[in-house]
Parts: sequence; structure tokens; C-alpha cells
Amino acid sequence: FFFFQCLGLVEASNIGSDNVEKELFILKHDELNTLYVNVDTTTQEGIARAKSLDLVPSEIVNVIGTSLIYDIMQLFSPSHQGRFCTIMRNPVDRASELYEDWKLRQNDPNLQIRAFIESTDYQDNFLTRSLTNVPNDILTTVDLGLAKDILQKKFVVGLSERMEESFERFEKYFGWNDLTNSKPEKCLRHSLQMGSLPESPTVSVEDLPDFISLNKFDLDLYYFAEELFERQADLI
Repeated sequence: FFFFQCLGLVEASNIGSDNVEKELFILKHDELNTLYVNVDTTTQEGIARAKSLDLVPSEIVNVIGTSLIYDIMQLFSPSHQGRFCTIMRNPVDRASELYEDWKLRQNDPNLQIRAFIESTDYQDNFLTRSLTNVPNDILTTVDLGLAKDILQKKFVVGLSERMEESFERFEKYFGWNDLTNSKPEKCLRHSLQMGSLPESPTVSVEDLPDFISLNKFDLDLYYFAEELFERQADLI
């Protein structure tokens, strides 16, 4: 996440996936110009290792990146608490980009969306499933309601199409500009230039109903996040 990088924040994410040391270290990824800790917080195994190394009590990390929300909570305690933030993206855009990437990896641009959906690479309603810890079972409106409640109570929400406002809100809420010597305005401009999301592939008329029906809970959650983004502006 370029915003964290240009602020000089130390992150734990999948960058440290190749490290197996028995102690924690802050390392620098020269290519990404990123400070990171030698753990992987994007897998269950990596999170277990981070816990065994006392990642959070060590206080050497500023930001932890993961989609495994329930697993990551085991790293925290009443004396070492964390706060969530997220950048929400339209789930149809996300799904269509995953579909195009999958076709490239399969080296076959003519593969149909049905083949992608039936592959092991695809998971419908990814956001709702992540928030409610329902990775495989059929989702219900009860799960959607729970996801909305968690998002509202636990997260500072940003939107991918309003990155500048989102970054400014994160900086203010977490006090990140007080941790660095960087000029926030310069850092923000750099982040928007380097970290902007690529333009989403155009979804064909034939494929759009499939993307919508398969991600109906995530779409509802995304529209809720848009409303929440506006409401949080008065609170932060």
C-alpha cells in the first residue's frame, strides 16, 4: 500500500512471507521501498507465527494488512488493541478484474466466466464472507446484516473512487502524520500517483448479470459502505 510506504510506516503483510527467522526484524524491501516486519499476516500459518513471536506486543509495527479478520484478532489483547480501516471497492469491478487476471494466467483469453466461477480461484461475496467468517457456507441476509454491523462499528471506511479523502481521513484518525517527518500533502500526492487502482476491465452485457447475482451481498454491503463513508465524515 503506497500510502503506508511513503509515510515510512512499518507494515506486516505478505511481503514477509519468505522469512522464517525466530526473531522479529524490521527489513526494507528495496524494490518497493517499504519497511516491513519478517512475518506474513495474510495466512493462518503466518498469523500463528506472528503470534508466537509477539508481533503486536513488540510494538515495532504500525500497520497490519490481512483479509483474515477473525484470525488476526488473536494477535491483540486488552493491553494491545488495534483499529481497523479498509478501502472498499465496487465488487463487480473487483470480480471482473480477477476474471481477466485468471484468463491471462490460464493463457486463454476466450475462457468463459462460467469456467472462472467454477474454478478454485473464485469466491463469491468475498467481503461479506471475510467480515462474517463464513468462507464456504451459503450466505443469508442475517450474514449481510452482521457484516454491515461489523463494518459500521469496527472500521474506518475508505472508498477506492475517493482515495484522496480516504487517505486524509486515515491520516487524521490514526495520527500517522504525527509519526513521520514527511509532508502529508506530498506523500498523499505520491500515493495517489503510485497506488491508484488500475482501470477496471469493461464487463460485457452478457457477463454482468452473473457478476451481480454472484456478488449480491457484497454489492449491498458496498452501497452501505458508501453511506457509511459520508456519515463518518462528521465523526472523524
